[in-house]
Amino acid sequence: MKAISIVGVILVGLIASPSVVLAQTAKEVVEKAIEAHGGLDNLKKYPAAQAKMKGTISIMNLSVPIEGESTYALPDMGKNTMTMDLLGQKISVSQVINNGKIRMVANGADVPVSDSLKAELTESLYLQSVGQLFPLLDDKKFELSLIKSPEKVDGNEVVGVLVKSKGHKEIKLFFDAKTFVERAMERKGLDPAEQEVDQKLICLEFKKIDGILRATKCEMTNDGKKFMTFEVTDIKHLEKVDKKLFDLAD
Repeated sequence: MKAISIVGVILVGLIASPSVVLAQTAKEVVEKAIEAHGGLDNLKKYPAAQAKMKGTISIMNLSVPIEGESTYALPDMGKNTMTMDLLGQKISVSQVINNGKIRMVANGADVPVSDSLKAELTESLYLQSVGQLFPLLDDKKFELSLIKSPEKVDGNEVVGVLVKSKGHKEIKLFFDAKTFVERAMERKGLDPAEQEVDQKLICLEFKKIDGILRATKCEMTNDGKKFMTFEVTDIKHLEKVDKKLFDLAD
């Protein structure tokens, strides 16, 4: 996230079925998604996770190799780290989110965090919550509706669900019509210059881990242009995480 501000690995997992969705509500679609991604009990078991990734991002018209790690403990703690080699300069960045407070460090030095970036990083934890699926069943926090006639994603027929929640940006979720596997997510995000863009995450490959189906290869576009492609090389679902990992003073 931000030449450095897009380091968060966004793992989303939802599903649906357009061929029958006309006879369903958006909430019923989410209920089917929960079953397809491991079941309610299994998803609730892991409020935390740690994922490692590698891929490339587009910076200054260059394709830059990256490696990173993302850890979250919902609802309000997360840590992202990323390393890259930009024009011969090695850059290492870490971001910590802890109960609304943010710290970012680049090559060992603290970096000022703008209000827009702070909001984006905080929103990344909201995205993780949405990716857990079951929170969407809370009618008091989420408003769900079906998206009419969504376009195909990577050649696949999909059904869309619009997610609204007070204080958060709208999210559009798209699911394979036949398999109920996640295909894409759309939202307003930030580019490396912290300008708002139409951001789309397309899920290309999946794997079942600890009985939970997760996207393991994804592509992100900003305003329709390829921005990042990444592969999740390892995921560990956790029932709890040592809070020291999210210490802002460390």
